[in-house]
Amino acid sequence: MILAALLLLHGDDPHMELIYFFSALLLALLPMGAFTIMCVWVFKKYRQERAAGTTPAPTGPAPAPPPTAS
Repeated sequence: MILAALLLLHGDDPHMELIYFFSALLLALLPMGAFTIMCVWVFKKYRQERAAGTTPAPTGPAPAPPPTAS
């Protein structure tokens, strides 16, 4: 019932359909673009650190020393 009422209110307005189309493009492409930019940035940083030979210090706990035979 509500869907039918919404369809009646919508009508055949081409300007409104164009707005819906562009908003759908924005909703789809904005997150894809943001994640693509972040992935490219992280990959460039990785390649830069790899080329410089620097590795970040480990952040976890220090490994336990190997057991000694006594």
